[in-house]
Amino acid sequence: MKYGIDIPSTVKEAHEIDDKNGNTLWGDAIKKELSNVRVAFQLVEDGDTIPVGSKLIPYHIIFDVKIDLTRKARLVAGGRRIPSVKPHASYSSVASRDSTRLCFMLAALNEIDILMGDIGNAYLNAPNKERVHVICGPKLFGPENQGKKAVIVRALYGLKTAGNSWRQHFSAVIREQLGYESTVADPDVYRKVDKKSSGELYYSYLEGYVDDVLCIQENPKEVTDQLASFFRLKDNPTSPFMYLGTDIRPWTYQRSDGSSSKCWALGANTYVKEAIRVVETQKIKFGISHSSTRRNGRLSPFNNSDYRPELDMTNPCDSQLTQLYQNLIGVARWICELGRIDILHEVSFLSQYMAQPRKGHLTQLLNILFYLKHHERSWMVLDPSSFEVEGTPKGEESSPRERTRHMKEIYTDAEDTKPYNMPLPLGKSVDISVFVDADHAGNKVTRRSHTGIIVYCNLSPILWYSKRQNTVETSTFGSEFVALRIATEIIEGLLYKLRMFGVPINNEAKVFCDNKSVVKSSAFPESTSKKNVSIAFHRIREAVAAGKMLIYYEASGSNLADLLTKVLPNAKRMPLVQAVLS
Repeated sequence: MKYGIDIPSTVKEAHEIDDKNGNTLWGDAIKKELSNVRVAFQLVEDGDTIPVGSKLIPYHIIFDVKIDLTRKARLVAGGRRIPSVKPHASYSSVASRDSTRLCFMLAALNEIDILMGDIGNAYLNAPNKERVHVICGPKLFGPENQGKKAVIVRALYGLKTAGNSWRQHFSAVIREQLGYESTVADPDVYRKVDKKSSGELYYSYLEGYVDDVLCIQENPKEVTDQLASFFRLKDNPTSPFMYLGTDIRPWTYQRSDGSSSKCWALGANTYVKEAIRVVETQKIKFGISHSSTRRNGRLSPFNNSDYRPELDMTNPCDSQLTQLYQNLIGVARWICELGRIDILHEVSFLSQYMAQPRKGHLTQLLNILFYLKHHERSWMVLDPSSFEVEGTPKGEESSPRERTRHMKEIYTDAEDTKPYNMPLPLGKSVDISVFVDADHAGNKVTRRSHTGIIVYCNLSPILWYSKRQNTVETSTFGSEFVALRIATEIIEGLLYKLRMFGVPINNEAKVFCDNKSVVKSSAFPESTSKKNVSIAFHRIREAVAAGKMLIYYEASGSNLADLLTKVLPNAKRMPLVQAVLS
């Protein structure tokens, strides 16, 4: 059952449900799918032979309900019968989530529009790479052809190479017919130089996620019309309202000159609502409950800011509750991926106990979802406004940029190597700001520290990271230095992606850390290495000398990364949440 609708497992059961409900919704979905999918089969007529080496495989229909309650039937091949294929032949087009967020931010920054489209029966546009055939049932080519053989000539769903065949076909059309080229940093995001009506040059983008397409351009309808000439679009392309499970809505932000403009906000409201409904059902089924409490009139993800999962001594979950726990962790982690940074640290904590959770862990996980039930309307605004930090910090004699020049005298060969194939930067520039923190020896059993990082492009959150460190550090200094080293590598990856997207970058990335010793050791040339963090020490200082980033001190109370490293009381937690989510 999904969205309160019974989902059949066979064609016979689908018709029985229709008869019971007095409609033909599932039957109509089956007819529609069979009509669309026949192009994938080539009927072998009497006297013809199947290709040499072709393997006989079965096929069947699977069923689903879309979020708008539309019934969906999908005919899939029994790809499991095909011998193993190499991994490089089985991947599909999947743009990364941070690339999607960048596309929405760049659209607002460069004042261009976005349209979203969905390609119908996408895989069937591509030729099949495998030699396979089926025995026709009575409904595929009619009762008169039942029992005949049909060769699969298109990339039918269920074939192991179908996703890869579709990706290669889609990419070829985008490049050869529409004039786009892959950004390389994310092969499923394509760019093309375009000109605005004002004469200004900029990059338009096309993002593909299997059969979902985002078009970012001043007049995106021109591009979607071109796509429609090569592929069947299910519906007319629309302004984004939901993309890959993420709720999307227009948002108004204030410019520095006092005027207002449109940007985009991302949310997880629809997914959270459905997740809560499922959780409520499971709570009744297993007879379990959460133990949430309100502190200062507000709910928190954990029912107590002093709760430590590693010290939980409640009874272990049985096999059924363990499976429920694992499923709910998957749900919670996806909610984090959709933008709910406010539960990322707690979910990261509980994810460490997937193999053998305790009932206390399950209770806290339910509490996180109960927290979301009462805070489901939280939006992540991708504000393109610039964020500039210049000058000499209070209490310091020199500015970070001045210290960088001196650092270059120590690391003489350090340089910010740009990709040899990067395109010419076009459009408005972005600033990168990074908040970094570590909770030293936060785990009371293993004494490992926890790293938290939030990366902004202008005022848009693009990347977030909350994870236990791989080593035990003997000091706060050591754990913070390890966190800063991880942030350095994330920054370098983002710099590469932005450059390959053709985005101009404003100066160095600004990194904010709440440990003065770490700031001094990483950014002041006169500081000396500490043996226990010598690799991280030189790694960070070389990045500073190369002009990739500047290190600033940010007090703990206003460091946004605190939200990803500690279970905070509400008085400290809520200002940080409100700074990230609206």
